[in-house]
Amino acid sequence: MPGLMLIDGNDKYRYTGGINDQEITQFFENYSNGKLEKYLKTQAIPEPNDENVYVLVGSQFHEIIGKDKDVFVEFYAPWCGHCKKLAPEYEKLGDAFADVQDVIIAKIDATENDTPEDIRGFPTLIFYPKGKTEGIKYQGDRTADAMIGWVKSQATVDISAVKTEL
Repeated sequence: MPGLMLIDGNDKYRYTGGINDQEITQFFENYSNGKLEKYLKTQAIPEPNDENVYVLVGSQFHEIIGKDKDVFVEFYAPWCGHCKKLAPEYEKLGDAFADVQDVIIAKIDATENDTPEDIRGFPTLIFYPKGKTEGIKYQGDRTADAMIGWVKSQATVDISAVKTEL
């Protein structure tokens, strides 16, 4: 059966009814009245998820971002060569912040998970300060040392436990 999805910016609404005038009309009326639930493409939360680089998925994006910790996120694609090259450096970044309680170093497969971000290239690195849902894009070198220094400069929380020797 053909599918129908209404896309409004980064918000998506998936139609699951039958193919008839009444149900389709009701779908659009529900959209106009704000009664539709947003459709969210998301992977399952991995178990366990206790590595130094946290695996973020679409369904928990709003549970992690904008809360009580600083969060640095890599939006990646599994097939991306630049992402594969970044992976070992990003792991070192995660290791450096492993003992910092209020900083999360995370990654999200942006091809399998919807987020509010308009990602146009891979990898995209964004820092979300504690309590903020608007992030700051990282434009620096893709080395662990450069990223560690930058995250330290952006931090809004206690980062005294960051490891400087990796």
